[in-house]
Amino acid sequence: MVKDRLPELLQRSNSVLSTVSATNGTALFQRSSNSELKLAEMSAPMDAILNPYSEIRVQLAQISANLETMSRMVQTINIRNFNEKEMDELNTQNLKMGNQLMNKFREFKANMPPENDFTLEARMKRTLFYGLYQSYIQIWTKNEEFLQLYERKLKKNLEMHSKIMNCNSTEEEIEELIANKTTNLFVGNILEETENERRTLRDLMDRFNELKKLEKSIEDVHALFLRIQTLVME
Repeated sequence: MVKDRLPELLQRSNSVLSTVSATNGTALFQRSSNSELKLAEMSAPMDAILNPYSEIRVQLAQISANLETMSRMVQTINIRNFNEKEMDELNTQNLKMGNQLMNKFREFKANMPPENDFTLEARMKRTLFYGLYQSYIQIWTKNEEFLQLYERKLKKNLEMHSKIMNCNSTEEEIEELIANKTTNLFVGNILEETENERRTLRDLMDRFNELKKLEKSIEDVHALFLRIQTLVME
């Protein structure tokens, strides 16, 4: 009688499959661990490349935000609430950050890989540098254009105030006022002159009222004399 070996063969097959599966699982785990290790090793130099440029992006965004705020401040609709101190602070912030960025770009350019270096790291550094430097130039050009527009508006306002007050200030004098940040001088003078005129007007009104009282008194005295004269004639 032939013995049925099917159960024995199935058992051996399962054993072999288990061994192969375990071996493959170990190999896959090792490959996965090796991949993660390689990624971790690659991420360190990547962070070293990207982090300095991330700081530049933050400063560029802040300069743009300050520029947008200053542009809104000088619009005609907001001119009554214009705060010159806040404007100066925002402009000072932009100038400070602009100088910091320029120094950073000079430092990066000095340490830039040579043009014949086509490694991944070198290409990344060049791409980041030239891309963000172009963004910096565009933003700073807008900032300079705004400052020139703002200065023209200041000159126009000061010239108008000068004509109103008959000061006839020269262009050099107006530019000196702007340089010394005394752009509110004429406005202050106008307010002062207005207050002086108001005081003068009040004095005139007081005198006019006194004259009216005196005139009334004279009329009363004249009426009294007329009555006395009438009585005497009677």
